[in-house]
Parts: sequence; structure tokens; C-alpha cells
Amino acid sequence: MISPRTQSILYFVCAAFGLACVMFGSYQLGYSKGYDLKESELKECAEEVSSGCPNVTSYAVMLEKENARLNKACRKKTQRAAD
Repeated sequence: MISPRTQSILYFVCAAFGLACVMFGSYQLGYSKGYDLKESELKECAEEVSSGCPNVTSYAVMLEKENARLNKACRKKTQRAAD
């Protein structure tokens, strides 16, 4: 028969080991998911660069058009205020 003190110590050791296993498993799962996400983002970026960055170019063109529209609107308001 195991003494109550030895039994308590054994329960504590088992609980600590179980908690350590859960924590390590959670860490590994999170690390793996994070790694997979970063890897997929890196592949997407590499594909974008290898195809000449069409999304970046189209975005830059769209920004330039919007900037020209806003400048035109500002000029109109400035002219109205001066009149």
C-alpha cells in the first residue's frame, strides 16, 4: 500500500507531466500553423514577384488616377474660393 503522502506526490507529478504535455502540444500546434501560414504567404509573394508584380502595378496606376482626380477637385475648390 502506498502512503497518502507518496500518493499525493505521485498525483502531483502526473498532473505536472500532463500539463507539460498539453502546453508543449499547444505550442507545437501553434508553431506549425504559424509556420504554414508564413510559408504560404512567402510562396504567394514569390509568385507575385516572378510574374512581374501585376497587382502592385495596377494598384499604383489606380492610386495615380485617384490622386489626379483629387488634385483636380482641390483646384476647382481653390478657384471657387478665390473668385
